[in-house]
Amino acid sequence: DARAWLDAVELDAERGILAHVDPRRLDVILANLIGNALKHGGSPVRVSVRVEPPAERPDGTAGSGDQLVIRVRDHGPGVPEEVLPHVF
Repeated sequence: DARAWLDAVELDAERGILAHVDPRRLDVILANLIGNALKHGGSPVRVSVRVEPPAERPDGTAGSGDQLVIRVRDHGPGVPEEVLPHVF
């Protein structure tokens, strides 16, 4: 039940953020990340939403346009390092 998440998730988001996203995909992604965080890391789960300047590329050049950054943090042990290459 989505309402059960209200007490377990802390949201830190700036007001007035506008972004061109696919709302269905974003909903699925956030539901998966938050659900996994609650299942494996317990509450509280912290979700932050920010607009940040573009990150520097590996070749040292600057990216273009601001980027939307969404972070989901929990208190779990994290994904084992040997599994990380297979996550995405």
